[in-house]
Amino acid sequence: FDGAHTPESLQEILQTLPPQPTCVLFGTLQDKRISQMLRLFHSYPHLQLYLTTAPSPRGAPSHQLAKVANSLQLPFQEIPNPNNACKKLMEKCRKHQLPLLITGSIRMRKTIDNVWKTLPRRK
Repeated sequence: FDGAHTPESLQEILQTLPPQPTCVLFGTLQDKRISQMLRLFHSYPHLQLYLTTAPSPRGAPSHQLAKVANSLQLPFQEIPNPNNACKKLMEKCRKHQLPLLITGSIRMRKTIDNVWKTLPRRK
């Protein structure tokens, strides 16, 4: 998890990721520089981008993020509900042994905590 919520902070975290398939769950607030942040993903084609609504009254709706991503011709999947998105990706990444980055807003941390408690533990 990284609470990167500016293009500069998102760029910093993206450039630290290894050049391997990695799932990225992105949810941010409406008052952020959404287009500039999403544009950064063009430089990282190995990243699998998933868009969700950040859990906040100020959260940018996933359909708004999807509209921007479409205009930038970015490949992505939209999962509107952040709890569903987080759970689905945690399960997928665990099963396929893929890294998962959740970013775009510090507000995403609450979702992670909620979902983490519900996941079965490995034995």
